Amino acid sequence: DISDADIQNFYTQITSGSGGDAPKGTVVSELIVKFFHGEFTPQGFKRYSGLWKGPPPGNIGKKDIAIAMQGLKTQMANPMFVTKGGVGYGVDETKKVVKSGKGWVWL
Repeated sequence: DISDADIQNFYTQITSGSGGDAPKGTVVSELIVKFFHGEFTPQGFKRYSGLWKGPPPGNIGKKDIAIAMQGLKTQMANPMFVTKGGVGYGVDETKKVVKSGKGWVWL
């Protein structure tokens, strides 16, 4: 089993840098915008379909990333859909881990 101390040790080892939003033009920022810039509704996620703020207008920019990062933070703190973690599609529901409420989210 993995203890809370093991998780804290892992977290301490991997966190570094100054924090903040994902840098513009990276795969990470593009994925965050794709999956968290929009509206989470009981019917599902409705992706933003307007014009990206840029610069240049029409391209994903820092303002779009900031909006998506806020969506990511909101969903990690209080997820609308995902409440269990597991190893992938088709896994027996009894083998998945229920959200512990300890504040950790495994992606």
